[in-house]
Amino acid sequence: MDDIPVPLPSTPTRFMDRFRAFIRARQLAYRTETTYCLWVREFIRFHGKRHPESMGAVEVNQWLSHLANNRNVAVNTQKTALNAVVFMYHQFLGRELGELQFSRVGTHERGISSPLDMAASGPGF
Repeated sequence: MDDIPVPLPSTPTRFMDRFRAFIRARQLAYRTETTYCLWVREFIRFHGKRHPESMGAVEVNQWLSHLANNRNVAVNTQKTALNAVVFMYHQFLGRELGELQFSRVGTHERGISSPLDMAASGPGF
């Protein structure tokens, strides 16, 4: 029953309820709603339950770098988290974040050689 939308209050006042109502008003897929809410909630918790209005690019960079460096998430997971937070700031809060500079998930950060590195070094014998 994971595909049944969570009921919302008739007049949402809490941040996450208002965010969820905003997503529904945009008629995004329910799966997008649940994913974005999960990542936004995690972003807020990572920063000690600070309100997103009081945070900006610095906090987004810290959180995304944390996902890459400490949580070892996959690159697509980090991109999904980025999309959720950027949607929240740009669409919901109407704020620009500016340039984001965070540690990106990649093969070199994990110590795994890319296929190009292996091809350049020749056969491994």
